[in-house]
Amino acid sequence: MNLQERITDEWASHRGAEVYNSPAFSAVNDGVQNIRLVP
Repeated sequence: MNLQERITDEWASHRGAEVYNSPAFSAVNDGVQNIRLVP
């Protein structure tokens, strides 16, 4: 893993936690799960 990948990975995991906890992401995630449940 080169330096660029490591920085990006750490940034993504940090931002991912913030995004995952945001109401907007929750709404989108619920919508995606509902779409997957529909055949």
